[in-house]
Amino acid sequence: MKIAWMGMALTLAAAPAAWAAETSDGATAAALFQAGRFAEAGVIDTRLAAKDPSDYRAVLQLGRIALLANDLAGAHRWLSTAIALRPAEADAKVMQAEAYYRADDFQHAAAALKGVDVAKNALLINDYPTLNVAK
Repeated sequence: MKIAWMGMALTLAAAPAAWAAETSDGATAAALFQAGRFAEAGVIDTRLAAKDPSDYRAVLQLGRIALLANDLAGAHRWLSTAIALRPAEADAKVMQAEAYYRADDFQHAAAALKGVDVAKNALLINDYPTLNVAK
C-alpha cells in the first residue's frame, strides 16, 4: 500500500509539468500565479514578454509579481510598460500608484491614479485600500 501511495505522489509531482506542456504559456503562468507560485509564473511571463514585448497580460503580471516582491524598481519598469501598452486600463495605474506609495512618493502616487475612478475600482478597494483616500 505504501508503494502505491508513493507511486501516486510521484505521478502527482510530475503532473504540473505535463499539465504545463498541454496548456498555453499564458494560461500556465496565470494558473501558477493563482496558485501562489510567483517565481515560476514570473519565469514564464519573462519569456513571453521577451518574445512579445506587447503582451499586456505578461507585462502586467510581471509588474504585479515585482510589486508583491517589493521590487519597486522592477514594478515601476513593468507597470510603466503596461501603461504605455494600454493607457486606458486602470489596474496598471493602481499598482504603479502603490509602488510610489511604498516608496513614500505620495505626489507621484496621486498622479498615477489620474483617470482612475478611485471610488469604484475593485483592485484599489480590495487590494490597495490605503490608496483609496477619496473623500
